[in-house]
Amino acid sequence: MTTLYLDIETIPTDLDWVIDDLRINIKPPAQYKKPESIAEWMEANAEAELAKAIHATGLDGSYGRITCIGYAFDDEPVQTVGTHLQMTERTILADFAADVEAKRITKIVGHNISGFDLPYIRKRSIIQGVKINLPFDAKPWGDEIFDTMLRWDARKFISADKLARVLEIDGKGNIDGSMVWDMYQRGEHQAIADYCADDVRMVREIYKRMIG
Repeated sequence: MTTLYLDIETIPTDLDWVIDDLRINIKPPAQYKKPESIAEWMEANAEAELAKAIHATGLDGSYGRITCIGYAFDDEPVQTVGTHLQMTERTILADFAADVEAKRITKIVGHNISGFDLPYIRKRSIIQGVKINLPFDAKPWGDEIFDTMLRWDARKFISADKLARVLEIDGKGNIDGSMVWDMYQRGEHQAIADYCADDVRMVREIYKRMIG
């Protein structure tokens, strides 16, 4: 019987056809009617809007990619697999799957794992052809999942960092998930892994505080 503490870091799509679709759908606001006004807006804004649209795919497991998985079993040290070793996504998932397979996981703990981490891992594992023995279909309020965000307040979003501060637990500093893509592009792979590991450390402390 093992508790798995979990967090993932993700980056945007690298699929040309997805980027092409996003580019085609870049349009100016509705108030732009004249062809010359539309052309002027596109010239000034299209590339920036495309960059934003590509960045947003990092939050969608159908198109984005997992670049790091942070996890810990019970009170064991936090481990990371991924970006700091410049591994492919398939290898990241396969290495994680092998570690999970070696344990009898009875509970998964994470922040917003029901809405983000677990569905994302499920989609990427199917796409990459990697079988991971986790209860992806478990109900958020069942015994197999403890989502610290939902258990704190199912009606309101709260970040893990803010919840940690409320509970007087050390937060994760000046980095947040929106910065991971820029860090990845700058080659800051170890910094991403450290950030991911710190999220796992933090969610474990939150969980223990919540259950007393």
